Amino acid sequence: MLPVWLTTQGGTENAYGKVNILLQTYVSRGRVDDFSLISDTAYVVQNASRILRGIFEIALRKGWVTTTAKLLELSKTVERRQWCGSINRAHRPVA
Repeated sequence: MLPVWLTTQGGTENAYGKVNILLQTYVSRGRVDDFSLISDTAYVVQNASRILRGIFEIALRKGWVTTTAKLLELSKTVERRQWCGSINRAHRPVA
């Protein structure tokens, strides 16, 4: 897999930029070599899943349909490590 260099909102200097990069790397199944970044990625993913599920529950109870759908989509993206709209080869129908 070839590395792709893109600028991220927040950059690497800010905590939210680092979280953004680590989550995208995790979902994209990117490779992280540095031990501190590996542990940061585990921490971010664990907490992101819990936070997304918590906000999903709040939106569901409030009746915010659009927000609930988006949060469910994001939560599934992090938990499955698969971008929304991408089809896993194992689940592709055989023609």
